[in-house]
This record gives sequence, C-alpha cells and structure tokens, in this order.
Amino acid sequence: MSKTELSDSQSVLIVGDLHTKVGVLPLIDEFCEKYSPSRVLLVGDYLDDFYVSEDDNVRAFEAVVEWAKNRGDVTLLYGNHELAYYLEDEYDIFDCDELAELWPEMPNDVNSLLHANASVFKVADSQGDWIFTHAGISQSWTDAIGIKKGQTAQSLATELNGMFMSAEGREELQSVLVSAQGHSISGPFAISSSELLLHPYIGINQAVGHTPVRTCECTVADDDDKIAFCDTLGLDMFGNNLGDKSMLLLEGDVLYKIVVDRKEELYHG
Repeated sequence: MSKTELSDSQSVLIVGDLHTKVGVLPLIDEFCEKYSPSRVLLVGDYLDDFYVSEDDNVRAFEAVVEWAKNRGDVTLLYGNHELAYYLEDEYDIFDCDELAELWPEMPNDVNSLLHANASVFKVADSQGDWIFTHAGISQSWTDAIGIKKGQTAQSLATELNGMFMSAEGREELQSVLVSAQGHSISGPFAISSSELLLHPYIGINQAVGHTPVRTCECTVADDDDKIAFCDTLGLDMFGNNLGDKSMLLLEGDVLYKIVVDRKEELYHG
C-alpha cells in the first residue's frame, strides 16, 4: 500500500478551503503533530481570496503545492477555482478574457503549476464508507449523467478521477443541469449544501468544503448518510473570520472535529 492510499484503520485529516491563506499551513502541521493522522487531505480552492494581488495569489498557490510535496502525505483535491484555471476555455462559467484583463499573467501561471503538479491533485478520494470531494455528490447528478447506483466510496472516487482524464468527463464534472421539475442538478464542484443534503448519493458518507460554516459539522441526510462540512477558514469581504479554523479527523469509522486544544466526536459508525 502506498502512502497516498488508506486502509479502513488509518486516519485522515480533512482541511477546508484555504483561499490563499498559507498562514494556515503551520496550523495543519501542528494538528498533524498533535493528532498523528496517516494522511492529510485538502478539499480544494487554494486561490482567490478577497483583495489578493495577482502575485500573492500565485505565490500562495506555489507555497501550498510545495508544502504538499515536501510533506509527502498530502493529497490536494481540485476545487472549482482550480478547475477553472486548469480547464481555462473548457470551463463553461469561466471567462478567461475577463480575468486576463484583471490579472494578465495569473491564469497562465496557475494553469502551468496545475499541469506540472497533476500527480498531487485528485477530484475525489475515499476512506472506508466516506468519500471526499470539493462540494459533494448528489444522487440526482449521478443519475443524470449515468453513474451507477450503489457504488462503494472507493469505486465512486475512482470513477470520478477517471472522468477527469477526458474532455467529455471534465464537461460532465462541471455540469449544472436542470431536472424535469426545474430543480438544479449540480456536479461535485458546484453543488450547494442544500441540494447535497436533499439528494446525496445514497449509501456512502461525504466530507466536503465549498460551503462556509462556522465550525465543522456533520449532518444526517434522509437516507441516514452523513454529510460533514469543513469550510471553516473563510473570511468575509471585510477580513472577518467566518469560521473557527476547526478541521475534520476521520479515524477508522469515527469522525472528529479537532481544534488545537480539543478533539470532539461528531459521528461514530
């Protein structure tokens, strides 16, 4: 087994959206020292905080990638921001010309970094009956694009990562569809927390970022599947903290919320 694969008995530290906050990296290191996870997983969106310059954005992203490579036990998931820079003109809601007027060099710089370090990034990862993506996976979306029902977390993560390898798959991953009833059907980069909780992929638990929360939390959906949210690092446009910088720790079938001075059980399988 490689160091980037997990058995059910191993543990993973799950970290929310950084958005250029490289000052959080020492805190992750501190949590690793205190709680000794087998591996660290960041759920995406490493760029584009409020009022960050082009140079600072690129430097922050470089710092995250180098930190991940130097630690050697880190997996970085793509967020919707990384997807935009990676795909550029393939990304349906990303206007490269408009961004280039604001930050002339940044799209090319970030695109190059993403492609050069593709081995560090994934769309999805898993441990036991938990799957990790940036925003989450709904049953409505998987049904709409023809993904098989009833998969394990591992097999679904493998399928999502495989989709990223083709243009058709990347198009499906970023899709936002409309149901016959007029409801939004969003993929794992765009789904809202309300849509995810209403129609989660049935039979597996999920841990996601994307939706800012005050503290890490775990909610039981209608089919008894658990949805954990960990985007606690955000700032509002005035620089105020939106969350408490807590992170998730999955040890076997037990999910914890951790901060520096305590470890609180959120769910026991």
